Amino acid sequence: TYITGPLNEFLAAQLADVTAGAGRVEIDEADPDRQTLLLWYPEVEPRDGAYVRPAIRLESGAKSALDPHRLLTITPYVAGDAAGVDLAVPDVTTIEATRTFWDKVVIAHGLRRWYERRGELRQAGQRVSRHYYDLHCL
Repeated sequence: TYITGPLNEFLAAQLADVTAGAGRVEIDEADPDRQTLLLWYPEVEPRDGAYVRPAIRLESGAKSALDPHRLLTITPYVAGDAAGVDLAVPDVTTIEATRTFWDKVVIAHGLRRWYERRGELRQAGQRVSRHYYDLHCL
């Protein structure tokens, strides 16, 4: 597919170039549809077993609902530190915030129901706080 083929190869070459070979791109084995890439970048200070991994998770595919959506220009936070380099990416299809809000509400409800039925936190409570944080921000 495009994700695991040409896009993977392109991103791997770009990441290797800007990290002097220290970065890498992997197909996320946790995704049974093989539509997710992990872009691993070098850490300034290594932390074994850290909650926040030095990777960007790039999800795509049919499971990503695109309605309602709009086109936006995306500029990374690091652009402010890269004078003279235009890092803006125009015309990125983005999901409307209201859709994301309701998706997160459904996820939070599912997490709560999981706890009510089983008396334990789903995935031992790992990697779920981001959904609550997203809800707070939205």
